[in-house]
Amino acid sequence: MRITFALLLIGLPVHAQSGLDFDPRFASPLACLTSAIYYEARGEPYEGQAAVAAVVLNRMAHPAYPKSVCDVVLQGAERATGCQFTFTCDGSLKHPPDTAGWDAARTVAAAALAQGTPRTTDSTHYHTTAVSPAWASRLTPTQQIGRHAFYRMTAQARAQRAQAAALPAFSPWCLTLPQ
Repeated sequence: MRITFALLLIGLPVHAQSGLDFDPRFASPLACLTSAIYYEARGEPYEGQAAVAAVVLNRMAHPAYPKSVCDVVLQGAERATGCQFTFTCDGSLKHPPDTAGWDAARTVAAAALAQGTPRTTDSTHYHTTAVSPAWASRLTPTQQIGRHAFYRMTAQARAQRAQAAALPAFSPWCLTLPQ
């Protein structure tokens, strides 16, 4: 807790304590998005990989989420559970990527970043069809591509998250914390 507060106080992203900021797979927006696509959807068709990229970009566009590709992808990576993208906290990063899969993911990531706007759907969440997470019932399904189901927040949830994000960060010492 003290480390997290100290990182916020000096303006560093909280995920900095995970050590992933020094991993070359997270050295740039292209590398971060490539990592998300590779580790989350490398066996999926192009459309499925593009939809995963769209989720990252859609989150960046939403007021309740971080405003950079790497901060979105690494959100929660410092926790043992509760990371936003499973590969950042489940041990997947211990396995180096294969060249062909990485190159394909980088192609999808570059195209998504070049487009500059969210694509495919307004989805902000997804999961593999092998699981049924509790949060899925609170969201609106948008589509299924390959082995992933995609969702967007309901209008009410979007409004609540946007309202919560607009509030200043709480500090017990009455300091204004970086947003």
